[in-house]
Amino acid sequence: MSEGGKVHSTPRWTLENVRQFLFTYGRAPRELAVEQMESWSANVVLRLEADGERLVLRQYGVTPPDEVRWELAVLEYLRKHGFPTVGPLSRTDTPNDCLGEFLGKPAILYPFFEGQNGCGVESPLAIAQ
Repeated sequence: MSEGGKVHSTPRWTLENVRQFLFTYGRAPRELAVEQMESWSANVVLRLEADGERLVLRQYGVTPPDEVRWELAVLEYLRKHGFPTVGPLSRTDTPNDCLGEFLGKPAILYPFFEGQNGCGVESPLAIAQ
């Protein structure tokens, strides 16, 4: 079922799946709350609260790992050039790598920040670029 391009799917994940994913990022929360956010296309986006830490798990449904790595490189480039961009968290088993796997698909873990999706760019640097 979709509405305006948004996919409302039945969750294919369990709390245990999420715990296993978090473990590769050095987290083993006692308390874990998970909410599936509205997702676009085949991606799954989960909002997590793990022992008070707020996180976002993004699973890519059809994007291959090399394209996800390209997206991560773009985010890093933007951060280094002053754009306000959230950085993904690194895995503990491979500290220089942010890309994980969740239920057989590429996935990334981000810190959660309150905000709004949209095109309201106000940064003079962003507008100039």
